[in-house]
Amino acid sequence: MTRLNPYGEIIEEDQEDHQNDKTKDKKVVFAPDQPDQADQEFTPNPSFQPFEPSPRPQPQPPFAAPPAPPLPMPDQRTNVLLLVISGVFFLAVLITLFAIVLLINRDPVAEEDPGISPRPVFLIVTATPEVGTVMPVEPSGRTETPVSKKTPVPEEIPVRIEPSSVDEVIELSVLEGHTDHVVRVAIAPDSKTIASASGDNTIKVWNATTDVLQYTLMEHTDFVRGVAWSPDGQSLASASRDKTVRLWNVDDGTLLFTFPQHTEEVWSVAWAPDGETLASAACASRDDDNCHAGEILLWRKDGTVLHQLHDMETETVGGVSVAFAPDGQTLAVASKDTTVWLWNVSDGTLQERLTGHTDFVWDVAWSSNSETLASVSRDQTVRLWNIGTSSVRTLKGHTDFVWGVAWHPDDEILASASKDQTIRLWDADDGKALRTLEGHTDGVVSLTFTPDGQRLVSTARDGTVRLWGIP
Repeated sequence: MTRLNPYGEIIEEDQEDHQNDKTKDKKVVFAPDQPDQADQEFTPNPSFQPFEPSPRPQPQPPFAAPPAPPLPMPDQRTNVLLLVISGVFFLAVLITLFAIVLLINRDPVAEEDPGISPRPVFLIVTATPEVGTVMPVEPSGRTETPVSKKTPVPEEIPVRIEPSSVDEVIELSVLEGHTDHVVRVAIAPDSKTIASASGDNTIKVWNATTDVLQYTLMEHTDFVRGVAWSPDGQSLASASRDKTVRLWNVDDGTLLFTFPQHTEEVWSVAWAPDGETLASAACASRDDDNCHAGEILLWRKDGTVLHQLHDMETETVGGVSVAFAPDGQTLAVASKDTTVWLWNVSDGTLQERLTGHTDFVWDVAWSSNSETLASVSRDQTVRLWNIGTSSVRTLKGHTDFVWGVAWHPDDEILASASKDQTIRLWDADDGKALRTLEGHTDGVVSLTFTPDGQRLVSTARDGTVRLWGIP
C-alpha cells in the first residue's frame, strides 16, 4: 500500500507484513483531502511546502539595560586645551610648594650678615668638584666657612638648660666638621672660643656660645697634635707631626710665626703664664718603648730658644704632653718612659722625676694653686701628686688607656678621658668617682673645662667636639 507522510513523501508498506507484525507500533498517517485508495497513483503537489519549526527564542536576562550609545570623540582642539589646563595646574602646585619651602627655611640673620655660617655646614674641602666646592686657602692659612641658607642660624642665642648638680651633667651640643681624630682642645680665656686640633692636619676655631665654626687653619702639613691659647687670648699655638710649632693671630686667622727647631714630631705645646714663653715637646713615635729620641724646648714667642731640657743621665728626653704650673716656676712633662718630669723654668734644670705609673704617661694638668699635679697613663689610672709632701693618690675606674685629664677651676672636680669612650668626674679631695659621662662613640682623647667652670669640652677619635653642662 502506498501512502503519504505529512511532508508529502511516499510510503510503501506491505500490508501482509503489517498485519502480521504485532510487535511494531502502528503509525496512522493521514493525507488530508486525499481519498483512501490503495491502487491510485499519487502525484505530489509541487506547491506543497514542508513544515519547518520556528527557532526557539533565546532567553533575555532580567532587567537588561539597553546598550549605551557610543560617546562622541573629542576633536584635536579639545585635547590640546585639556593638556594646557593640566600643565598650568601642575606648575602652580610646584610653585606653591617651592614658596612654602623657602618660607620655612628663610634665615633673616644670614641674609643680613653674610659672615654668619650655619652650624651644620662644617665641611671645608671636598675630594671632587662634583661632590662639593674646594674652598680657597688664603695666604694666612685661614679658610672661611661657606654660608648656606638651608640651615638657619637662630637670631638669639639658644637657651641651654644648665644642671644644678654633678648628677645632672648633660651633653649640650656636638661640634662636627673634622674628618679625622680630634686629639686636643683648648678654650680661650674668655670662655667664648674653642680651638680643636685634628689628624686631618687642621685647627678649627668655634664660637663656644653658638657652636658655629668661625674658620679653619690649614698651614700644617701633617697631623696636628697640640693647640694652646695665649693667656691674653690674642694668639693660638699649634704643634704638629710636621715637626713645627705655629703661632696664629686669632682675630683674623693669619699665621704669625713658624718655629722650626724641633727634629722630631711635636706632640704638645703650652704657654707660660707670662704670655711670652712657650714650651714644646717632641718625640719620635717610631720608638714605642721610650721617648728619649726627642727634645723639650723652652722658647720665646719670637722664636728665641731659651733652654733645651737635658737629663744628666740620658742627655736628652722627649715628651708627649707639657704643662706650666700656674705660678710659672715649674714645667711638668708626661713621658712615654712611665714617668713625669718636673723642670725648673728659669734655668732649665730637672727638679724631680715622679715615678709610679707602670705604662706610658699621656697627659698632665696642674691645680690652680700649683700644689697638686694630675697625671694619666696607659695603665688605666689617674694619679694625684702633692708636690709639697710628695704624696700620691691613685684613682681607678677606667677600663682602658686614660688619655686626658683636666681640673675644674675651683679644684674640687677632676675630669679624665679614656679610650673606653667615657669621661669620669672625680672628687679631687677624696678621690671618689662622681659621674661617668657617655656620648662619644670612640676613645675620648682630650678635655678641658671652660675658665668660667660652666662647661666641659671633650674631643675624641670619633672626630667630634662635645660640650657638657657642669653645675
